[in-house]
Amino acid sequence: MVNAFSPTPQTTSNMHPIFTLPPDVTLVLASASPRRKALLEASWGVALTILPSPVDEPKPSMAESAEHYTRQTSAQKAMATAQRLSKTSRCIILGADTVVHTQNGTILGKPVDCDDALAMLQSLIGTWHSVTTSVTIILQNPPSTTTLTQTTRVHFGTFSSDVLKAYVNTLEPMDKAGAYAIQGKGAFLLKEIEGSWTNVVGLPLEMLTQWLCERNLLLPARPQ
Repeated sequence: MVNAFSPTPQTTSNMHPIFTLPPDVTLVLASASPRRKALLEASWGVALTILPSPVDEPKPSMAESAEHYTRQTSAQKAMATAQRLSKTSRCIILGADTVVHTQNGTILGKPVDCDDALAMLQSLIGTWHSVTTSVTIILQNPPSTTTLTQTTRVHFGTFSSDVLKAYVNTLEPMDKAGAYAIQGKGAFLLKEIEGSWTNVVGLPLEMLTQWLCERNLLLPARPQ
């Protein structure tokens, strides 16, 4: 059992944050993703406690939908982290999972090697695909669990295999679902997007912010 306040909160350099947390509430991100951490810190300006989930991402089953897979996986991640915290603490625990899926429904996870990354990119190039992210929100006290899901459509431009190989050689694709980072070097791949950009990065930020604000779990910051 880990006390909710044992991990060192990651502070932000934002001197004028937009939001603040209610008194005695800790925001826990059950993810080691630097992209999700950066999104929350840059937008909300609140302190985060980073406590990555020990859960390994399972392999999708045959014919499993992206929504079902991400909802199940995000819930498993959040619950595993919640079990490490004191049930009497006031925590907001966020677990998230993002997958890329093609027009025929094939789910693309993270590539296992460079050849796999190249194959993923070649399957997406010049076509539309979808990115689905689910985020599970666990409240410790009083206890509740909610999962939000959002899907964004993405259209890649057309590039040669040599260009794709050069991108793979940067190694950026290696820990990314679908083998690309829209917020990184892979931004050039993007031709058109329908829906949330942050959802493609790894967190449906607008949807999550709305949900927390409506429940007074995320409050407008007062002038300092």
